[in-house]
Amino acid sequence: DGRIEAFFQFAEGLARMPAFRDANTPPREKTALLVQEAARDSIIREIGFIDNQGTYHGADGKTVDVREREYVRRALDGQNFISEPYVSKIDNSLVITVAVPIYDDNRQVIGVVMTDIKAEWLSKQIDDIIVGKTGYCYILGITGDTAAHRNMELVEKRANPIEVAKRNSSYAALAEFTQKALSSKDSSVGEYLYQGGITIAAYATIPTTQWKVIVSAPKNEFMGTVDQLRVSLL
Repeated sequence: DGRIEAFFQFAEGLARMPAFRDANTPPREKTALLVQEAARDSIIREIGFIDNQGTYHGADGKTVDVREREYVRRALDGQNFISEPYVSKIDNSLVITVAVPIYDDNRQVIGVVMTDIKAEWLSKQIDDIIVGKTGYCYILGITGDTAAHRNMELVEKRANPIEVAKRNSSYAALAEFTQKALSSKDSSVGEYLYQGGITIAAYATIPTTQWKVIVSAPKNEFMGTVDQLRVSLL
């Protein structure tokens, strides 16, 4: 949650630039300022200014009506928004869209700063979370699609354990655990049979997105030390 909030703070900082509060600054100039800022960060694929009518203004002067897109509607309603990973229609790259509202001095929404970032950014935020020896962390979106994982192929395919279990019964226990995690408001821990062994896993909700963070590892990695102690005591 903290790592996502940090990116929101970056976008909000851009939205507070004086040029965006000035109605006399042409939209193309506003986008040019954003492009200049984006050049400093390699994870940004695209960045742009959207006016309060839902029109996207490109650095090349082109305009596109994007008012029906969810990130535009949410930001114009005054909400910060971050999407789950998806394939961009522009260049078929895997991206995450971040959008924040632009306010005038009266706290009225007058536009949106939109940023597309490389989807692997989210996976990199959790690749340092290790559980036991082989355990790891991953993130599921609202419906169970994989939003972040050490295996980026699962993110690209938007792999969903619940949907996979409908075609492969060996995923039934994982699907049941996943469904429980998605429907629960509280953090918890559980066990399930996966690939011939028992896996122990815990889940919690990211407040900013309502996505689920899950950490899992083979149960014997947790219980191995306890088993050794039992033998020693005997």
